[in-house]
Amino acid sequence: MGRMFGNVGCRAFVVMVMVAGCGSVSAPSAPGDAGSPGQDAGSGSTDAGAPDAGAPDAALACTPSTTSCASDTLTMCGSDGQAVHTETCSFGCNTAGDACLKLDPSNGLASALDGAASGPAVLFDAAAAATTINTDTGAVMHNGAAVTIPSLVVIQPGLPNIRIFQVKSLVVQNPVTVSGAAALA
Repeated sequence: MGRMFGNVGCRAFVVMVMVAGCGSVSAPSAPGDAGSPGQDAGSGSTDAGAPDAGAPDAALACTPSTTSCASDTLTMCGSDGQAVHTETCSFGCNTAGDACLKLDPSNGLASALDGAASGPAVLFDAAAAATTINTDTGAVMHNGAAVTIPSLVVIQPGLPNIRIFQVKSLVVQNPVTVSGAAALA
């Protein structure tokens, strides 16, 4: 009986050694991975942290494989639920909520008006003197002072040229006098 007990003890010892040898400490699985919480990154020593259950999935930032537009921001979402592209919508979002509004005039001036999104917000407040705009030179005067507003001229063969002022918004609270041969846009 002693011999049988001795064999069981030996087998138990071998099983314990095999189980103890089954564990492993692995190297970081990805660049920048500090290893498992039970391993001190870089030193090979262990701490009392809990075993690593694997990296948690990143929270979804958006609905996978969609494009949405809200609060003047267009977001294109990848299949992983993370934003792959965002864009500020200068003119806001469309009513469907899936695209930015774009300036699309019917008279072919779209490319000339593209600069309006980054142009200044202009306020011609109620002033003592009227605002004057010269479409030939692009000069703008408000309350006796020069106002710089980006503009360009579109030439139309056989028709008057068009002076385009590139403003994001325009509020007029006083009389405006326009002079010059070019049309105003």
